[in-house]
Amino acid sequence: MATAVENRALDKAKASSAAFDMSEWYDSRYYKIGLLPILGIAMFWVWFQR
Repeated sequence: MATAVENRALDKAKASSAAFDMSEWYDSRYYKIGLLPILGIAMFWVWFQR
C-alpha cells in the first residue's frame, strides 16, 4: 500500500514538471516571419482605403 502511494506522488511530480524542452520541436522564427506579410497586407489595406 505504501508503495502505491509513493508511486502516485512520483507520478504527480513528473506530470507537473516539464519533461521535455519545448525548443527542441518549436521554433518561433518561422511564426514571426509569417507575421510580417500579414502585417504588410494589413498596412497596405489601411493605406489603400484612404
